[in-house]
Amino acid sequence: MKARIVALVLAAGLVASVAAAPFKVSYLFSDPATGVKDAELKAVVARAIEKVELAYLPFFPEQARLQAMKLTLILTSGSPKGVSMSVETGADRKESAFLYWSDLGELETVLAPALFSLWAKIAGLADAPRGEAPVPTLEVSIPTAAGFLGMNPSIPQSVGTMAPAPDGGLFFAGIGYFAELGPDLVPRTVHVVDPANPAFYFYQVASTPSGTVVGMDAMGQVLSLKRGAEKFERSRIPVAVSTSIRATPSGSLIYYDSGASALVKLEAGKKTTLTASGSKTPINAMVFDIDGDGRLWTYDYVGSIIRSYDADGVLVDVIRVLALEGAPMPYRMHIRGSEIILSDSKGVVAYDRFGLPLWQMTTVQSVADGIPKSMIASTCVGSDGALYVLSMFNLVLTRFDDERSITSVRASRGEQAARTLERTLELNRAVIADYDKPAAQTARADYADASLS
Repeated sequence: MKARIVALVLAAGLVASVAAAPFKVSYLFSDPATGVKDAELKAVVARAIEKVELAYLPFFPEQARLQAMKLTLILTSGSPKGVSMSVETGADRKESAFLYWSDLGELETVLAPALFSLWAKIAGLADAPRGEAPVPTLEVSIPTAAGFLGMNPSIPQSVGTMAPAPDGGLFFAGIGYFAELGPDLVPRTVHVVDPANPAFYFYQVASTPSGTVVGMDAMGQVLSLKRGAEKFERSRIPVAVSTSIRATPSGSLIYYDSGASALVKLEAGKKTTLTASGSKTPINAMVFDIDGDGRLWTYDYVGSIIRSYDADGVLVDVIRVLALEGAPMPYRMHIRGSEIILSDSKGVVAYDRFGLPLWQMTTVQSVADGIPKSMIASTCVGSDGALYVLSMFNLVLTRFDDERSITSVRASRGEQAARTLERTLELNRAVIADYDKPAAQTARADYADASLS
């Protein structure tokens, strides 16, 4: 295993050795009630340190030359059992973490990513985001677009929820209507979900890559709409109302049942509690997502641990994210390629697969000039990689783009569509930075000239 990891590192053109081991064990202790013997704990910790040294540190050769950090680790008994760990340097820098674990196998899966996160924090890898957040390119005011979306003018619009649609657009649900918007935020189709109940609304919606939509109302009723169909089909089986739902590629619904503290799949009229392969313990995660390959990603508030499972429930990856100061306490997760995006009402943060922060948005700018700020009502990542944010106070839907999404647009919709977004992005970046300064005025003029040429 060690030789294979080193070979992979060398193949990537990276440094395969470091100046010093990342940790020096200072103190290990296992409460006898945990059932873990001292020798077992020493072996597990040694393997975790070796994994950090071989699978993580070669990607950070400059920081890897740091002096070894002192490691203290204590296993505690209880239900569930816990592990308290801390690392420190001679410069009085100290970081600590506390995680839950059920058996020795689970402890070993979380230990290496947790130790790396503590090392990375002291090494300064999580002091600030490494990149720029996506920039607003397009937006639409949902209340202003009432006539296009088939809204009942007598019903105030106060909520909205969304899910990605094929070809870059998104599905958007409000009170009394459900619409599909294109990547240009122009309505494609509009449905009245329940003609007998003009105030009907979806509490949550989810979608499959092929365009099947699954919605949940505030009473736990589940409705689905196949792409091209004229009306929704109602499931006969109600489910627990969930703050987040997702659809598998085959169209099954996955939701969080707070009463059972478990993720549940509704498929062909049957409910199944999700468990990891080889385990009888339900997967407990209020925040989760399903990526394009059908993998389930979960976020654990205790320890900020992210796990991913394949379609068979086999654990594929474990990541501990290092939150920035003021970062959201997430209740939404979106997997965007190699990025892990977490959001709440106060902001959006993206992390890489090491759990390090890539970019952060602390508020949403609801218009291109960026003067009004708003809390976030909902977020969604389109199939072309664009980030959609719905502002809470005025229900303005804004599309955010960056190099990743524009590259996808160029491949799927052509050069002209990509260039249009690039010019809008350049304009908005300049205007947001200095909306009343000469640079912003110049950007507006350049954008107008390019649009007329």
